[in-house]
Amino acid sequence: MSLIESGSIKTHSAPSSITKPHSTSYLTALQPLQTSLAVSSQQNVLLLDRATFKPRSVIPHEARVSKLIGCSHDPNAVASADYNGNVWIWDQRMNGENATSVLVKSTRGKKAPIQALGIDTSSNAIAAGTELVNDDASVIIWDIRNTKDHLRRYDELHSDDITTLKFLPNKHLLTAATDGLLMYVDPSIEDDNDASLGCVNVGSSVADAGLLSDGSIYAFTDMQSAAFYTLDAENELELQKDLGDIRQRSLDKRWESDYIINMSEIDNNVVMFSGKSSGEFSMMTDLKSDSMQLERVMKGGHSELVRAVCYDEQLNAIVSVAEDAKIAVWNIQDASNGFRLERPRDDDDEDVEMEDTSSSKKSRQ
Repeated sequence: MSLIESGSIKTHSAPSSITKPHSTSYLTALQPLQTSLAVSSQQNVLLLDRATFKPRSVIPHEARVSKLIGCSHDPNAVASADYNGNVWIWDQRMNGENATSVLVKSTRGKKAPIQALGIDTSSNAIAAGTELVNDDASVIIWDIRNTKDHLRRYDELHSDDITTLKFLPNKHLLTAATDGLLMYVDPSIEDDNDASLGCVNVGSSVADAGLLSDGSIYAFTDMQSAAFYTLDAENELELQKDLGDIRQRSLDKRWESDYIINMSEIDNNVVMFSGKSSGEFSMMTDLKSDSMQLERVMKGGHSELVRAVCYDEQLNAIVSVAEDAKIAVWNIQDASNGFRLERPRDDDDEDVEMEDTSSSKKSRQ
């Protein structure tokens, strides 16, 4: 299996716009919403205006923010969590006010750091997954309308930190953890063993997993490997395609990935964003073939690790956040044809800070 250059490869030599909101030291996650962009930074979640990327409000957390997610069918719903076991569910139109909060504790009553969240407003469900505390890594589910008592608590699905919780269209739950297990769970069943309808060991600690529009499931690991799985008629998870270690796929030594940032879909096409320690990152497509294609390379925007990337349909742009505390917007049309190797960024180069360039304004009209 190899990495080849796409026939339509594009290179972004610099982002269309770049901002550094608030007094933050690094940014770890982002979530596009109906009229704003939610970004997590240490002990805060920032709600940024989608047009100017200036903060609309700052939602403080008690400890470092561990997770930030949205809801696939509700563009106003947001959920966040921190390492003190606090979970918040809020509506971005309320700017963080009137949020519903839950305190998650271990089976022995201690605060349990949250590593995973899942939300489904259509069934009024919120799920949280904890780190391993007192030999338990728990998955807990509440009704958003009444979080005083949980609906379900699973303490034996996984034996290590829960990293992924995704509600599926059929109301079932996809779970994964650092124990290497990927599970298909029916939350209507109370018993842990019975609730786990399907399970597969991916071989190493799972960083993230999710359902794709074609019904397959992706998963990638902390060892920078990735694979696709399918559910058979008996709800068993079967390997569909093993991508191996993404670091082993290079393009004539011109592009080598250091780590997987995330995987997602753009116009029903599965894409992988991978990064370098220098702050550059790429977008790869045709993932299920033997020859993945390098589709886009983004340079000159970040000087440290990129932590999250997404495609913003409203802006027709790729948006990235990184440990340099910057948000970069890469408009789809603002790229040159072919693969370019620009001058390496100098540490003495001044950061470019701007709200919008003329090209980004045009893309929104």
